[in-house]
Amino acid sequence: MMSENADKIVGGVPAKIIRPRFEQPVIDALLSLRWWDWPEEKVKRNVEAITSGNVRKLLEESGNK
Repeated sequence: MMSENADKIVGGVPAKIIRPRFEQPVIDALLSLRWWDWPEEKVKRNVEAITSGNVRKLLEESGNK
C-alpha cells in the first residue's frame, strides 16, 4: 500500500518523519512516471529498475530521461 508519505523515511512509535528518501526533483520524476498505472507487461519488463532503487535506470528504461 502506498501512502502520500512513501517518499519519506519514518521511524518510531508513533511514526515520525526522519528525512526525505529522495531529493525533490527525483520525487517529482518518480511521480510523473506513475509506474503503478503501467500495464503488467511494462512493469515486468522494468521490474529490476523499479525494485533496484536506481531511479536513473528506471527513468532510462521507461523512456523518460
